[in-house]
Amino acid sequence: MGERIRLIFFFFLYNVYGSELEAMSFSGPFTTINTQGDRQVSKNWRSSGSTQVHQNFVRLTPDRQSKKGALWATKPIGVSEASVALKFRISGQGKKYFGDGMALWLTESRSYRPGDFHGFSEKFKGIGIIIDTFKNAETLSYHKDITIVMNQGESEIETILANSVGCNGDVRYHEERADFSVNSASRVKFILEPVVDPNDDTTDKKDNKNNDYKPGQLKLSVFLDESNSGGYIDCVASTVLPAALDATWLTRAHLGITASTGQLADNHDVLALEVFSDKEVHQEAEKDAASELAFETGTGVSPERFDRIEQMINNLLSKFDYLEHHVEHELVSVDDHVRVTLDKLSKQEQNSEKRIEQLEKQVLQNVESSLSDRIANLEAAMREAVQKRIKTAEQNTMDNISATVADKLKSVSSSSWTKPFIFLLFVDVIAFYLVYKWYMKFKKDHLL
Repeated sequence: MGERIRLIFFFFLYNVYGSELEAMSFSGPFTTINTQGDRQVSKNWRSSGSTQVHQNFVRLTPDRQSKKGALWATKPIGVSEASVALKFRISGQGKKYFGDGMALWLTESRSYRPGDFHGFSEKFKGIGIIIDTFKNAETLSYHKDITIVMNQGESEIETILANSVGCNGDVRYHEERADFSVNSASRVKFILEPVVDPNDDTTDKKDNKNNDYKPGQLKLSVFLDESNSGGYIDCVASTVLPAALDATWLTRAHLGITASTGQLADNHDVLALEVFSDKEVHQEAEKDAASELAFETGTGVSPERFDRIEQMINNLLSKFDYLEHHVEHELVSVDDHVRVTLDKLSKQEQNSEKRIEQLEKQVLQNVESSLSDRIANLEAAMREAVQKRIKTAEQNTMDNISATVADKLKSVSSSSWTKPFIFLLFVDVIAFYLVYKWYMKFKKDHLL
């Protein structure tokens, strides 16, 4: 009975302290649907920003400018040491110009805080593994493709990067290459484990030669698998973390994944995340996954024949998985391109409508201005013509009156002319008065 209890106890310890943390880990297909009807990674992860969760992968940012996306764990990691592997894919249409990158975070932030540090706030307490695909001229002197940064919540970006470590690696895929496929991916892995006490005489491992060891201190190791081939290379080896980032900090730290694009862009996809509390168990799990078959072989009457059939079935199942992933990846790209094209057409339509309105206003203004000018010119010409005709009529009338008076004076000069002269003079005065009144009335009614 005691032996059974002991075995159960050790089995419990193994599953708690040495197994995969399923609440933190995830991989496709993603079938969880939230109450809003949106697909999500799991109940323990929340997506933000431009992130789109598809069935086989999570796209943090599309290949478009000025995007930020994130996945953030809603629960702390809850262990004092950890082994974490992120499977990701960075790809795009750009051949020479692309960016900016993505990052894997382990910080005390309980939720995603947007910022300009690869989509996250620079004021964090914890560590970050930045996968930087753009070489910024301002930070070129200490640029690394894989950069490990640490902060205790106080340092600025420049200081953080100046004190960073890392390595270089080709982890970005050009989607126009003939060898690109949905199987194109990369992996980055980090291990956080306790620093060995330099005063411990029971071990030959010494992690701290300066004898500044403090209980609970952690060391960080980072590994890179550029092509997801299963062969990791050392990126950063056994870097001792600051005393504030100890085992206690780790138990309450949250995992997060962010990505951002600026003037340059790329697709930043997350394919899987593995979180273990023991590095050896993690390594064994990776070996098992690499050798795992989609269809397990068995015994039969003709083992060789069944082996061939089962191997063919395994190949077919693998191809089906690939095809499903490939189709979804292509459909997402097509959908994104269609959406962008529609947005551009909508903007062009709005610009065209504005230009048409401006042209209509300009034409209307030109027509109104032209009509006003022509009417003004016609009024001026008519006024001038009428005034000339009135002056001519007035002059002719005065000439006729003068001529008539002169003729009458000549005709009566030899006879009795007094009465006729007075009569004619009276008639002329009346006629002149009537003409003058008509002229004033005409001028008032038609001109002035």
